[in-house]
Amino acid sequence: MVPSVLPPIRGTYTAPIEFRHTAADVAGTVIWNLRGSAADAGIKSIRGVVCFDGTPAAATTLRYGFYRGTGAASPTGGTAIVPQKKLSTYPASALVDLQQGVLTTTGITYANNALAVIALQVASNGQVGFDLEFKYDANDVNSDLVIGPDEHLSILVETVGAMVGLGVYGMVEWDERG
Repeated sequence: MVPSVLPPIRGTYTAPIEFRHTAADVAGTVIWNLRGSAADAGIKSIRGVVCFDGTPAAATTLRYGFYRGTGAASPTGGTAIVPQKKLSTYPASALVDLQQGVLTTTGITYANNALAVIALQVASNGQVGFDLEFKYDANDVNSDLVIGPDEHLSILVETVGAMVGLGVYGMVEWDERG
């Protein structure tokens, strides 16, 4: 379950994750992508919920994976997301691209293994929350998850294809240095 009160925002910038499948998208489909710039994006947290409100054909486990990718290309076919600033006096985010939808990712190569996988057993309607936190310090080269120039942080449908009604909703928080 997702807590009724989420922790305070820790990052300088935030972006929503809001995606519900309206088609049976295949495994490997990219539904959310953040592309880094010369100003490294140090991910602070990824929080949200995976839920299902459709009609399953059979009980199965559906999964989303958070992947790191590389490539000097931006996905196509999605809707642009405008990063929000924690304070209005902060400069605009330097990210090259941030979008969601069923994305075409020509020119981007993803790691073989996910950074994290969120799973939901689908037999009827349900939800599962997730709260991934990372250590990031602009002065520490050993920070947990930094997305640099032409690197990507993406959400992919995992091994089993998605069903209509599966969705992921949440927020990514980050700081930038560069």
